[in-house]
Amino acid sequence: MSATGNVALGMLAGVALGATVGFITGSLITRLDLVPFIVTLAGLFVVAGATVLLSGGSTISHLPTRFTGLSVTNVFGIPVLVLVAIALYVVAQLVLSLTTWGRQIMLFGASRRTSRVTGIPVVRTEGSVYVVAGVFSGFAGVAMTANLFGANASMASGLLLNVIGGVVLGVTRFAVDGPTGIVYSLYVSPSARGLGLGRRLLDGATADLAAVQATSATLWVFAENAPSIGFYRACGWLPDGVTRVQEEFGEPEIQLRKALV
Repeated sequence: MSATGNVALGMLAGVALGATVGFITGSLITRLDLVPFIVTLAGLFVVAGATVLLSGGSTISHLPTRFTGLSVTNVFGIPVLVLVAIALYVVAQLVLSLTTWGRQIMLFGASRRTSRVTGIPVVRTEGSVYVVAGVFSGFAGVAMTANLFGANASMASGLLLNVIGGVVLGVTRFAVDGPTGIVYSLYVSPSARGLGLGRRLLDGATADLAAVQATSATLWVFAENAPSIGFYRACGWLPDGVTRVQEEFGEPEIQLRKALV
């Protein structure tokens, strides 16, 4: 950007570089089955070291005023970078809520094992998340550079703890209420294929609950699904006498319980 004066090209290069780092990180994690925290933390230091080498250890400044002016430009009294961040947040929420890819990410976050047995391309889905994270990180770097009127290798080092804290506090867990896990309503077809898929789903869900030290799990099934009750019993799920009416469909359901220890 400093050399060419092309603001748009410079901003796109920053975002593209973030996506490239995300792709490499995601590939290492998904293809080599490495620990995500270790890979991403190592990637931080690799990128920081490359930045020092490329910049000669100095701060890059004298950027075009059309670029640095973004940090002081307001729309209705709101900084334009804040508006862009809000727009990206809204788009991300809509994608997660309304698209197939977004729902796959949500299911993958809840249970990797269950995602795999339901046919979700786990490796591709996980890798794409890292690419998107890289795009957002690239945009954040571009925005911070505009805000500080320059850039160097250590300009965001003070935010590392904030980022880790945000990830830890916002991490998705399988819902566990005390010592009991809840597996949501599941309809299993009495056909052989349906029972086979249902078995894999239940095994994956209970394995995830056991991993977070739940001692028992509950499962709601439609009462009219009588042909499959034998299937549930074979999987270790026993009726406990509790019933309810499913709110969405108005159908009666029975509760099954399985001990995990």
